[in-house]
Amino acid sequence: MSRTERQIIPSAVVDDVDFGAVRAFLKAQGLETHALREALVNAVIHRAYAITGSQILLEVFDDRVSVTSPGALPNHMTVEQARRGGAPRSRNEMMANAMVVRGLMERRGRGWLTMRHAMARFNGTEPELVNDERNRFVRVTFRTETGVGS
Repeated sequence: MSRTERQIIPSAVVDDVDFGAVRAFLKAQGLETHALREALVNAVIHRAYAITGSQILLEVFDDRVSVTSPGALPNHMTVEQARRGGAPRSRNEMMANAMVVRGLMERRGRGWLTMRHAMARFNGTEPELVNDERNRFVRVTFRTETGVGS
């Protein structure tokens, strides 16, 4: 990695995200943290940095937690393709590589499946994925209540 890449990626973005503080807060709220960490990492990696004045948004409600990232799904990916997993399509390859090196991303192309399995173990719910191409955002929502029939 060149000197410029080291300055831009880890210090400007990765180091500014205090995943430990986020995890501690969510555990205190009784929320599943593995799926949420994956959603936050995906939001950082896949967001459209060209959309100025926008930020990744973490919202915590009584019944759900949502992570909203600026930009539609990368590289013409559909919601159905994202749900299937297995075909990594990063908008920001250097960012993805930095996350792997830092140990914040376990395996490329497995993000959605990781979130699904974590939520199934946690409370039997399925994460919700919205790709709003018109307003240019992706939102992942985790329900904090147990699934119907649980």
